[in-house]
Amino acid sequence: MLGYLGADGFTSTFQDKLFRGYQMSAFNQMLYVNAFSSLISAAGARPARAGATESDNPEAPCSG
Repeated sequence: MLGYLGADGFTSTFQDKLFRGYQMSAFNQMLYVNAFSSLISAAGARPARAGATESDNPEAPCSG
């Protein structure tokens, strides 16, 4: 909980600094944060194999 509160306090302070120092709009900030989050998520994602459940568990009942 203390880590969350510390990160939350840092975030608002850092955002205020960005808004004042670089004349950044809220929409630009949201765009960059979401784009960076998407890149991080895509880099950590593993592609799913089609039919992984059936091939990994041969005793599973077939639906067809």
